[in-house]
Amino acid sequence: MTMNSYDIADIAPESGQAWKPEVGESVRGTIVWVGDQVRPNFEKTGDERSLRIDLDTGDQVVSVYAVTCNDMTIDEKTGKPKGYPSRLARAIAGAVRAAGHQQLVIGATLAVKRVEDVPTKMSPAKEFKAKYEPPTAGVDLDFETTVADPPRATAPAPVRTADIDAF
Repeated sequence: MTMNSYDIADIAPESGQAWKPEVGESVRGTIVWVGDQVRPNFEKTGDERSLRIDLDTGDQVVSVYAVTCNDMTIDEKTGKPKGYPSRLARAIAGAVRAAGHQQLVIGATLAVKRVEDVPTKMSPAKEFKAKYEPPTAGVDLDFETTVADPPRATAPAPVRTADIDAF
């Protein structure tokens, strides 16, 4: 397949304001972009993988960053990264599973709240709760009628030719 162009939003869209909540603060919005990256970890001793979820709250786009693996160093015995996901990443994954899904989807609604700081041996760990609502189906499978555009989220996902060709 030859490509003449590639949408920069698929590479890395402009980032929204990073969400850095205090206990009790929350954010809720429509998922408009999801991507992951490997970057130096907090201690600068290795690499971590983090997930960026951009949410359109109606007022602004907010970027939620969740560490999915805090140490990308490969364990020689298991062949897998040594790290583990953050409490935020586990809360988001749990919310998606609780909604009966296995993937974050553009157009879905995600709400996340920082509920408390949990004491640990090192420093308090941030505890989160999350709720995920998949996008409502807007597809009419009756090909005999013409359907008006379905109601759209505040920031609809871009339509790609490959998505249309899949039908």
